[in-house]
Amino acid sequence: MMDHCPEKRRRCLQRKLCPFNFFTLNNQSKPIVCMKNHYTPQNPTHLGLAWPLRKLLLVFLLLGCTCALHAQTTTWTGATNIDWDTPTNWSTNAVPTVNDNVEVPSAPANQPTLNTAASVKGLRVQSGATLILSATGNLMLPDAGMSNDGTLTNNGTITISTTSQDGVYNTGLFQNKPTGTLRINKPWGNGIWNLNSSSTVINEGKIFIGDTDNTGVSGILNYGTFTNKATGEIHIDRSRSNAIANTSSFTNSGTITIGALVPPGGNAIENLADVATFTNEACALIRAFSNVLNTKGSFTNNGYISVNSVKVPSVPDVLVNSPAGVAGSYTFSQANFGANVNSVNLTANGVFVDDATVPNPTQGCSPPVNAAQLSGKIALIDRGVCNFSQKVYYAQQAGAIGVIMFNNVAGGESMLVTMAPGAFADQITIPTVMLTYEAGQSIRAALAGGPVNISIIQVSLPSPPITNQGVISFSYPLGIPIPNVTNNDIIARSGASCGNTLSPALQLGGSVSLTVGTTWYKDEALTMPAGTYNQQTNTFTITNLAAGVPIRCTFLWLTTTTPARAPFPSP
Repeated sequence: MMDHCPEKRRRCLQRKLCPFNFFTLNNQSKPIVCMKNHYTPQNPTHLGLAWPLRKLLLVFLLLGCTCALHAQTTTWTGATNIDWDTPTNWSTNAVPTVNDNVEVPSAPANQPTLNTAASVKGLRVQSGATLILSATGNLMLPDAGMSNDGTLTNNGTITISTTSQDGVYNTGLFQNKPTGTLRINKPWGNGIWNLNSSSTVINEGKIFIGDTDNTGVSGILNYGTFTNKATGEIHIDRSRSNAIANTSSFTNSGTITIGALVPPGGNAIENLADVATFTNEACALIRAFSNVLNTKGSFTNNGYISVNSVKVPSVPDVLVNSPAGVAGSYTFSQANFGANVNSVNLTANGVFVDDATVPNPTQGCSPPVNAAQLSGKIALIDRGVCNFSQKVYYAQQAGAIGVIMFNNVAGGESMLVTMAPGAFADQITIPTVMLTYEAGQSIRAALAGGPVNISIIQVSLPSPPITNQGVISFSYPLGIPIPNVTNNDIIARSGASCGNTLSPALQLGGSVSLTVGTTWYKDEALTMPAGTYNQQTNTFTITNLAAGVPIRCTFLWLTTTTPARAPFPSP
């Protein structure tokens, strides 16, 4: 199929009317950009999403050429004042509506402030420009995301929904103030993509990602600086990949809750680069209903982390087991429908579909006539003609347990794409990956000599430890230390008290036998009593602390009469 709108897409790219920075192509179109191994984008300015996993290459494809083709652009001029609702402040002499893509340039001396409700098609704050939402401001983007290259300060409410892109695409400074609420649902990309080393997100308010609908990739993908302040709350549910994928600097001093409604398809939090640092501060809280992993970089907990499981870090991989001539690990992309490859482990022989269509029976656009051979096998399908999910659905109906799609465009890994949903997508339950055209040719040739055995599995990775100087509560067998976590059974780091109430006063990260002194102190020399502790009720009673200071943020010293770390059997 031909791409009928290249010129419109080119103009769209130049003008950056789409904050998502990637464009709608059909099944046969070539991707604009791709992802190299180890998370290095070829062109990060235009990369619409990144899947933070080894050997996983993504370019997000959507359906149809829709980028700003049916919406006009309204540009802020600030000719009259700073009020968003003044018509003469806009290039069209009209306040933008839901049909308008809004551009805020840096040139006007009057930069906009939104004090009321507004609904727009898309929003871009250009470099050097500023947009402020007051506490009464309410910005709704029901069919698109927003791109911030300047400074966007939210004291009100921003709602982004049903967007075929990233929810917030940030290369500047995004500030969500204490009264601010950011709500993002159903982005096909990431909820928030903090794009590069100069990108900064500071949250002092509330962020909700995926509270009513799925997120296509990560809840938060951080390549810059992300800070959740003491008043900040972040709630992430329903992400298809990791809820938080961090490759740079992420600091939490507030509360992060992940998977309370629906757990993520990947991990709750994962560090993914050697330079990545994640710090949970002394008064901070992380509640995670999935795994917290430190694949690379450093992860330090000075506060409280509650997780429901702990596992050794792993990533999905496609392995050809035999014959020897084609055996090895293959770079792949995956589908945005069906089973998530992060959660599957399967091994079977690969069998090409045959739908009896001349001249391309292996494209699988009709029900296969070789269903008996496909049952219990991994279906091999050539890309082309019909949509991806239609091919996979017919293979699934024939009994295939997984699908490998071979690209029909030569050029290796740079031509891999993420397969977008189409017909029957909501009925697909098996995993689908795409290999390169060249890999397909090699495997096809090997099949001429006999079976080809293939695995789609999770491969364990070595990882640096999580440094725990606080409390980690976990669903893990008592008496067994958490893998890759130092100080598994610490109550609190020397001099730090955890918990924001007087009871329970202490919380343990594992099975520990100890006796705690009844008097706690304000000084390390144990000369200034702060209060008394009752071990039977696990209650601390303040007798000598400054009024109004939260106990969880107060430095206290205490003694134990038995070791804080009991002996454990070898894991």
